Amino acid sequence: MTPTAALPGPPTGRFRRDALLAAALAVLVLLVFYPVLSCHFVPYDDPLYVTKNPIVRLGLSTEGFVLALSAEVAANWHPVTLLSLQLDHEVFGLRPWGYHLHNLLLHLANSLLLFFVLRRMTGAAGRSFLAAVLFALHPLHVESVAWISERKDVLSTFFGLLALWAYAGYAARPRPLRMAAVAVLLALSLLAKPMWVTFPFLLLLLDFWPLHRRGTGAGRLLAEKLPLFALVALVSVVTLSVQRRVGAVQPLETLPLAARLGNAATTYVVYLRQTAVPTDLTIFYPHGGAGLGVGTVIGAVVLLLAVSAAAVCLARRLPYLFVGWFWYLGTLVPVIGLVQVGGQAHADRYTYVPLIGVFVALAWGLGDLAARARRPWPAFVAAALAVGVCGLLARWQIAHWRDGVALWEQARRVSPADNFVLSNLGTALLESGDTDAALTQFEKVARQMPDNPFNHSNRGEALLRLGRLDEAEEAFRTALALDPTLYNPQRGLGLVSWKREQKAGNTAAGPGPH
Repeated sequence: MTPTAALPGPPTGRFRRDALLAAALAVLVLLVFYPVLSCHFVPYDDPLYVTKNPIVRLGLSTEGFVLALSAEVAANWHPVTLLSLQLDHEVFGLRPWGYHLHNLLLHLANSLLLFFVLRRMTGAAGRSFLAAVLFALHPLHVESVAWISERKDVLSTFFGLLALWAYAGYAARPRPLRMAAVAVLLALSLLAKPMWVTFPFLLLLLDFWPLHRRGTGAGRLLAEKLPLFALVALVSVVTLSVQRRVGAVQPLETLPLAARLGNAATTYVVYLRQTAVPTDLTIFYPHGGAGLGVGTVIGAVVLLLAVSAAAVCLARRLPYLFVGWFWYLGTLVPVIGLVQVGGQAHADRYTYVPLIGVFVALAWGLGDLAARARRPWPAFVAAALAVGVCGLLARWQIAHWRDGVALWEQARRVSPADNFVLSNLGTALLESGDTDAALTQFEKVARQMPDNPFNHSNRGEALLRLGRLDEAEEAFRTALALDPTLYNPQRGLGLVSWKREQKAGNTAAGPGPH
């Protein structure tokens, strides 16, 4: 592979081919993802991030800017994301299509950036295009695009890929200002979402291939990245501090280290399975806790060690396999569950950056097979089929994001007995006006989790709307007995009293005009 620094300037033919490939990629992204523009806000995190977020609703103002720099939303500090949502509110108000359009354009930009970054680093147009189109259309990435609350994901990746582009320029001609540009772009990425905290390690992988900077010396390669290591360390400390302060990080007493390690190992394999067979995708996968079978965990560990050993042994012959595999392993570390935030075992959105490594390995592997085969057409057919299937499944997956009810109905199909899923389905049904169906879900959860105050509060709200005041009062009082600090059941009891007074007044007045 020719080093990046030695790549010739793009001749007219190469420029035209790259432009055509980029145009084809853009058309595919828009054809597959344009239905997100008809999706609504969903009642899971979207109220926290947008519809009921007073900071976002300030729009682009001095007060909004200052608060965005200091606010913590959903146990995270990401001022760049808040500023982008403020911009949306300034332009679109609370019309969801505008927020979805912004997410879609960022995903389109990320797909094009990935193509041009890989093209610049490797010189291989066709393989770069295949890796980029798999990234663009894979169903696992629908969540990051179709969920407005995941603006942080697509925005962080946008700046992260720009930082990779800047680093490719630095690798070709090392200059302090070029490294400063890398650091600034990385900082913007981390302030959108601290997903790229493994960025300096990722650059060391890329130094091996495709940038071929091994002649520079390991000491110098590490030294030049020290400011980047300091930056990601600072952001990591701040992020953990925020999450611990608001109680989002589960303690070891609740989820032991052994359970976390077991879930992490199996999750690596689960993501690979979902990449190959992207079915039964949903917004929430319940954590198995300590219930994972020992055989399952051992099998996952053996598989991961075997592939890692093969990637190391083949590193010189197949450097793209080595880099792609360890890109996947490394960039998943921040979200693999060793520091457990939330109750999910894994999440589709966590694959947005890590699967780039898998797609690079697949694209270059297929390219090598086609180059060495006497008849290369089977490799091209396989690539075309993979792209087509991804596009069709992504369109199908987008339909589940049209509203909160559709989203949580899909989650119930995947996890029919999970109380968290049933509770959120009930909330979505309640917001949609289907109060009887919502109450059914809340009653199911109440039987399984009688000590959940939030569910009793929601159950009381449904009963109140149905006019069953005595039962609503009982549900609200149960919620307050479990957690006296909750506001909604206190408000609910006030509404129960007010409705009783209204009813008594109407009864006393009797029939006829007054």
